[in-house]
Amino acid sequence: RIAYHRRPLVHYRRHPNSLSANRLALCQGGLDVMQKLLQRSDLSEPERTKLLSHMAYLRAIMAWEEGITAVQRGNALEAIHKLQDANQVLRKPKLSALIVGLRIVPWVAIPAFRLRQRMLSRER
Repeated sequence: RIAYHRRPLVHYRRHPNSLSANRLALCQGGLDVMQKLLQRSDLSEPERTKLLSHMAYLRAIMAWEEGITAVQRGNALEAIHKLQDANQVLRKPKLSALIVGLRIVPWVAIPAFRLRQRMLSRER
């Protein structure tokens, strides 16, 4: 029987050294597997198209992660480059706003982003 339970059935803890804690490594691992899949001759054209589309998405996530890391380090130029690459695929309005802020007023955008990250981490 299916029913709603108030208590969690499973607790998941992320460790700093686990694969799921490192999104770059997780995406790179997925890309490696997908690259091997592309070598297969029995893929249909729709499967190949979907695979290539998902690979582009994973590359965008990696660029986004690298861009966010650059913002946290205070490197606006690198952040703009990486975030623009990511936003070509992701097309997120907040990401576009961050890019504009980094271009026009990086001395405001970087501390504002850091403050937002701190506030979000406290909520979790």
